[in-house]
Amino acid sequence: PILFAGLGEAAEDLQPFDRQAFVEGILGEFGA
Repeated sequence: PILFAGLGEAAEDLQPFDRQAFVEGILGEFGA
């Protein structure tokens, strides 16, 4: 979610995730 966009490295500490997929998801929110 957008809420985690600003956390950067902190987000990775919260849970494992694919940064590529995460970025693509953020771009998707903006319709990029």
